[in-house]
Amino acid sequence: MKTMKYYLSSLVLVLFFASCQTKYDVGFSIVSIEPTDETVSLTLAGYAAPYLGRFTLTWDLVEGALPDVIAMTQLKEEVCLIERNGEIGQADNIISLTCDSQRLYAATSNGWLLQRPLKRKDAEWLRMGYNNENTYTIDIQKIVYANGKLYALASDGQFYRSRHSTAGDLSARAMAIRKGKSTVVIAGVDVCGFDYSFTQSIKQEISQRKAIPA
Repeated sequence: MKTMKYYLSSLVLVLFFASCQTKYDVGFSIVSIEPTDETVSLTLAGYAAPYLGRFTLTWDLVEGALPDVIAMTQLKEEVCLIERNGEIGQADNIISLTCDSQRLYAATSNGWLLQRPLKRKDAEWLRMGYNNENTYTIDIQKIVYANGKLYALASDGQFYRSRHSTAGDLSARAMAIRKGKSTVVIAGVDVCGFDYSFTQSIKQEISQRKAIPA
């Protein structure tokens, strides 16, 4: 008889707590924002060394030493290594130039790889990388763009191709929580930050599409 009372009491407690729970509908999504094979170099924040920072651009060896090559350029979508003739484009400390349909790339005599928009004459050069003796370990002498990649002839006489170095786990994530007629959306993106106008435009678009208050 005591055992039966215990079971009945436990059942009453379970029903009581179940009736007091609040019900939520929860949704979750994750979308990759990982760059593909295009030429990309991201600044890696938060590192104390090397002093000038870290970038995601690194290089893969294509061929061994080519001591007679003095220049290179692109022919349609192929890389041409030139054994004679002069250097490609030279101005100030820039020792080699190449471009794609949107950007101009430059290698400098002090070891920097730079980029700038091709169609903006007033655009500033942006740093893409340099020989930090860690993730980027070559001194570029000649550079050319072809098939979505940068190709470089380095001071060691070897031929390299650019590669975006990454762990492969960059993503954008969102979670929506709804209770009754109220919905809250929490979103996170693996980047350092957004400016105010961009976040406001995203909120407004979500609000218009899903009727969620910005």
